[in-house]
Amino acid sequence: MSGVLICADSTRSPEMRHEVPVAIPDAFLYAEQDGRRVVVVSSLEATRINEADPSIEVLPPDAFGFDELLAEGTAIDAAVLEVYARACRELGVA
Repeated sequence: MSGVLICADSTRSPEMRHEVPVAIPDAFLYAEQDGRRVVVVSSLEATRINEADPSIEVLPPDAFGFDELLAEGTAIDAAVLEVYARACRELGVA
């Protein structure tokens, strides 16, 4: 199977809720590539995700330069998209 990439919240998206069985009202990134399952989501959600499914690797947006982008004056929506693009590159998702 090829990779999976979803950007949605898990309260309204059944696809996201299937992959991440935790109700998270804000959109976040889920990527699956070569058996590696990763979410890029606020560290506030990390504990709940780890408890629900320890096989999902939780990475905070800060791991991809989110704070630096905001400090440089990047608009929050653009910073989020850049973080997701960086995460996809790191995971090899094209």
